Amino acid sequence: MKLEAIVFDVDGVIVETENIHRLAYNAMFRKKGIDVEWSPADYAARLVQVGGKKLEPVVEKLHVPDKTAFMKQLHDIKKLCYQELLDELGNGGKLVPRPGVVRLINEAARRGVKLGLATVSPREGVQKLLRYALGEALLGKFATLVTGYDVNKTKPAPDVYIFAAAQLGANSARTVAIEDTQHGLESARGAGLTCVITPSEYTVGETFDGADLVVADLDHGTDGKPVDIAVLDGVIRDV
Repeated sequence: MKLEAIVFDVDGVIVETENIHRLAYNAMFRKKGIDVEWSPADYAARLVQVGGKKLEPVVEKLHVPDKTAFMKQLHDIKKLCYQELLDELGNGGKLVPRPGVVRLINEAARRGVKLGLATVSPREGVQKLLRYALGEALLGKFATLVTGYDVNKTKPAPDVYIFAAAQLGANSARTVAIEDTQHGLESARGAGLTCVITPSEYTVGETFDGADLVVADLDHGTDGKPVDIAVLDGVIRDV
């Protein structure tokens, strides 16, 4: 078997979270008295922007003395709003993994395939989300969690995937990334990983040029068959 490791993105891959992020941004706007509310279409248009760039057009229009400091304040409030929403949804049993995620994690662990996570999101929110969605036992099967805050450049730069593969002690050419966005695809391929795309509710319909495999979700791959270790091993190019 060529496959050594699988590295999962988190938001939109393990759990459909993008709409939760949208709601957190809107809650932050209300807390700060900013007359902005992003619809699903508004937010979808902003997903091509990573990190603080989503808020830049909003802050540019505001009359504040220090835009950089105000931007940081907005991000800090948004993080708190997001975690509050996670608690509300998680305690209500509404944070559930996408189809096939739990199955693939368990199969990989049984087969000795290393597991990692690579995300642009802050560690605290990611850990809370994963505890609700996966539970401690499944979360414990992952050997590393790399965030955009752990590297110099976040996605679409390859840094998070280079670091994750190194942390796992895996050959990048024998590692598969599971992603849902074009930025994630570019990051994974730039690091030399094979990339499988499972589009989220906000990225479905995109073309994902350069992906090694695009499937609806991990339970519904080519010809409707589940994406398992054999499928992932098969999409790795000769190494």
